[in-house]
Amino acid sequence: MSDNEIFDKIRRMLDEHNYDKINISKKTKISDFNVVSDHVDDFFIEYSEKFKIDMKDIRSQMYFFDDSIPFSSFILIFKSKILKKKTMRLAITVEHLIEVAKRGEWFAPVEKVYYEVRW
Repeated sequence: MSDNEIFDKIRRMLDEHNYDKINISKKTKISDFNVVSDHVDDFFIEYSEKFKIDMKDIRSQMYFFDDSIPFSSFILIFKSKILKKKTMRLAITVEHLIEVAKRGEWFAPVEKVYYEVRW
């Protein structure tokens, strides 16, 4: 399967999961959707099944904020809006998802992104 075919499948999956509010390109970061870990679980389950990817090594807290932890959203908002501090996480781009799909197993991206709260 070519990179463009994989990209089209990933883009359609993101659209189906209501991540269609921005123009999706290979450089799009999943963090651009302003999501926390629970909101992307369904996407990653479908992604791993569709591309037959071993996701055992993914640690979602490295990429997303865990909204199952009490007050984590409040802490993120407080740090971002009140203290004007940005929180860094590793960035998962669509391009990275394409590379993972080609390998068939999860590996961590190297690019980091600062999270900014847009609520």
